[in-house]
Amino acid sequence: MPIKLIQDHDATTPSHEYVIAGHRVISDRKVECLTAFRVTPNAPSHLGYCRGNLGTRAGHLYYCGRHLVAGRQRTVEGRVDAAGLRLHIDGVAELWLVDNLSTIVVARSTPEVAPCLIDECLVGPGLILALAQRGVFCLHAAALAEPGAAIAVCGESGTGKSTLVTEDTPPGARIADDVLPIEVADAQVWACPEYPQLKWDADPPAKRRQTTRYALKSVLLLDPHTPGDQRELTVRSLSGRAAVLALVRHTVAAKLFPPDLLARHLAFCNEVAGLTPVRTLRYPKIWEMLPQVRQAAAQCLDGSTPHALG
Repeated sequence: MPIKLIQDHDATTPSHEYVIAGHRVISDRKVECLTAFRVTPNAPSHLGYCRGNLGTRAGHLYYCGRHLVAGRQRTVEGRVDAAGLRLHIDGVAELWLVDNLSTIVVARSTPEVAPCLIDECLVGPGLILALAQRGVFCLHAAALAEPGAAIAVCGESGTGKSTLVTEDTPPGARIADDVLPIEVADAQVWACPEYPQLKWDADPPAKRRQTTRYALKSVLLLDPHTPGDQRELTVRSLSGRAAVLALVRHTVAAKLFPPDLLARHLAFCNEVAGLTPVRTLRYPKIWEMLPQVRQAAAQCLDGSTPHALG
């Protein structure tokens, strides 16, 4: 069953079809930020959805907090009831996720709000929750790949993720810059990079690639520090609880998961930590160290043990 994005209730216009992280996504409107992932549908379809199908109950409040959504920090409120989830995004829209979170409906939108902001909410929290329900969770990570294999590079803002995967990187090696969907199948963790990257401004079609998923060889957590007298690079393997918590901490929109999805997410992170090495890479944050950092990342990618492993 595809994931459906509904903006026009009872719409009769033909749908637009995309493939995101290996899953079909059908929308009743063209979603500009998904243009690179558009495919030709097998058959024309219409996505009329009656507003009455959504019910009227307010639901149980399970989350309220501030998030960077649609260009700025906004209050996001999550409610859950028997029909599904309701996300109220201040100043933009209210999204209702129904049909086992496979249908994302713009139930209400702020008057005169720009359509691109609604698209960001659909593709951001809406689509991330729909994929998570299907066992595909998104890491806040950049990623490097070689044929058939990839590493995820995680870290707080400003730690150098984008620099590491951008500077002197061979064409096609950078497969993600901000969000990396991952899943587990056949006792293997897979990176599924067909997802819009908010930081990429290059020609969108250039992001499509023949390989749609890569075996994830390692999750690398960047931990730069002030140089001082210490100029050594160290790589340390995490195990058990530390590895699981690192994966939880670097999952996009995990705070928006309702209780049942939170439990499945924790089990997912535990499974990933048991299948794929999770490592920290500590280094002095100076430009001269970049070649050594890149070498350590390359060793993680080809499956060898980094020389600086502590």
